[in-house]
Amino acid sequence: RRGEKGSSKPAKKPIQHQEFMGSHAHRQRYWARSMLGYGPFSLAKPNAAHRALARLEAHGIVQELVTQNVDGLHQRAGSRRVLDLHGRIDAVRCMDCDAVADRGWFQKLLESENERWRADVVELRADGDADLGAADYAAFNVPACLACGGLLKPDVVFFGGGVPPRITQGATDSFERAEAVLVVGSTVSTYSAFRLVDRAAKAGKPVALVNMGDTRLHKSGMPLELHADADCTDVLDDASRLLLADR
Repeated sequence: RRGEKGSSKPAKKPIQHQEFMGSHAHRQRYWARSMLGYGPFSLAKPNAAHRALARLEAHGIVQELVTQNVDGLHQRAGSRRVLDLHGRIDAVRCMDCDAVADRGWFQKLLESENERWRADVVELRADGDADLGAADYAAFNVPACLACGGLLKPDVVFFGGGVPPRITQGATDSFERAEAVLVVGSTVSTYSAFRLVDRAAKAGKPVALVNMGDTRLHKSGMPLELHADADCTDVLDDASRLLLADR
């Protein structure tokens, strides 16, 4: 489950899976904040680290990429063999009939059903969320699935929710195929990610880390072949250029 062992940044509590599934008021709050935060979030562009990993994949150095991010930026940068461990924020899934819709389409639906609803954005947050201060969500309309009238949820794993079995198996298979593992820009605080790296390490596969500061890997005593305590964007950009200089 995502977040079983907690997060390294607890200051801003993310929505919990059971909160979203069990409370219409929580869904009103989530989708209202998302409606005002998703637009700016959807304009995000891949950075040098995303592009470096895509170049390394194109030249056969990186074989597969398992990401905890839900923004789809690895794919936008050109990576092809990507497994989204915690889902994608640019899709919406019905919890009743399992239909999947584009988040951009759902954004228009949210806006059309809430034309008169107003709130001020205090702060834009991660993954398309927006702090709306003391906004009143009681009048916010949450659209139902057009196919069956069911409950719609972003196609991501909320904290406290389980990673779908097919994704878990796909990630496990990916790590079993790997000759070595490179962890990039992550504290590996969620159990869903840590267990994959831990399993690879226990199988005797080299594990390297590019991340500023300590991580759950350090706390577990996991042996690391390399720890670059530096910004992953700079490290990956420089490393990719060196590795591909003669190609």
